[in-house]
Amino acid sequence: MVKLIIWTVTFLIIATFVAVICRRFYTGRKYSRLDMARQGSLPLLEALKAGRKIEGEESYRHRPGSPGWTAVEECLLQCVESVDGRVEAARLLDSLGYTRHYLRKLKKGSRWDSALAAERLGRIRYAAAVPYLIEALGSDRKDVRLMAINSLGVIGDESAIPHLMNALKQTLKDKDGEDVSVRVVKSAIISFGTAVLRDLMGELKSQDWMVRATALDILGEIGDSSTSAEFSRMLGDPEHEVRAKAAKGLGKLKVREAIPLLLAALKDPDWVVRLHSARALGLIGAESAIQPLKAALTDKSWQVRAAASEAMALAGGAGFIELLNVLIDSSDRYARDQALDQLSRAGFYTKLKSFLEGNDLILKENGKTADKYIGRDLLLEMARILSSLTQDRLEGILASLSTMGHEAAKEDIAGVYALIKEVQGRKPQPKPS
Repeated sequence: MVKLIIWTVTFLIIATFVAVICRRFYTGRKYSRLDMARQGSLPLLEALKAGRKIEGEESYRHRPGSPGWTAVEECLLQCVESVDGRVEAARLLDSLGYTRHYLRKLKKGSRWDSALAAERLGRIRYAAAVPYLIEALGSDRKDVRLMAINSLGVIGDESAIPHLMNALKQTLKDKDGEDVSVRVVKSAIISFGTAVLRDLMGELKSQDWMVRATALDILGEIGDSSTSAEFSRMLGDPEHEVRAKAAKGLGKLKVREAIPLLLAALKDPDWVVRLHSARALGLIGAESAIQPLKAALTDKSWQVRAAASEAMALAGGAGFIELLNVLIDSSDRYARDQALDQLSRAGFYTKLKSFLEGNDLILKENGKTADKYIGRDLLLEMARILSSLTQDRLEGILASLSTMGHEAAKEDIAGVYALIKEVQGRKPQPKPS
């Protein structure tokens, strides 16, 4: 019995070893043949990249799955995404039977083959595949559905829009893998641009709040100004997620007419709505919103406080002045911390120090960041505000604004303190023309 077990184990070990050797030999030979086929397709690749029409295409016709088939396919797929070779590569994919092969695999292939076929049909923008891809939306295989959705968005045939809208609503009801699926459907719908506006606007009346919220989210991504009135209307929706999407969209569209509505939304019961309302006011750049945003620095949600301080900075120099006043005068610790964080990120201490020392280079405006609001007149006004403080209070504020501890920055802070005192009584300089 023991000998039988030993012989059995030995046989299995030898059989496994032989199988591994055979597999490596087969794989090596397979890839060797594929490399040779790739070398043979190089003239085709070069001709397509040069924008030339291919003659004698029969020499590139191979049996599906063969090394020659794979090599030519790789070449054509590479060129179908280029500028010069796109049209001819797409023609060859159809003429050499690749599109027929993909359609057949989409309908009757394995799960992996069907999903890959759906991806390829979208990648080559094969318009004739649209009906088959729409049919694939009803597949019971999730990866096939997702690939079909993505390809319909890439191809861009508007006949697919109603089907994609139905897929969106169905996906929102499906809790299994919801996030990934919804993102794929949303991306496909967004790719149609303004062509989907009418369908999306109709969904704003849906009884399902998730559909309303998602429709608003997509409309915001498309960013067409003609939808601004709908965003304002939906800011009064009974569902807080919908109101939040409406506020977010108004910020993206920079709808100044919606400022009063957004100011009212800063007091919404839900913190997400308050958050997006604050961000929207910052994106719009509403100076009239500075005081309400200042009040929002005491919000119980730190996310809302952060959004409010960022919005104040985006509103301009007046926003930075109020942030400094909050840091100096507010009795709310959270409001002071938020104001300090925003002023520090804007580099207020460094810019003020450089300004007082006469370094003009740091004062050059940068139109791409909040630093554009740190101008000469603003820094002088801030210096005037700080100069009214007692020495201990001023040094404490400067120490907070510096990135170093009070002791490490003591000498530097004392120097800035002396410079600030020099501007006491000086009037703000006019803005440069």
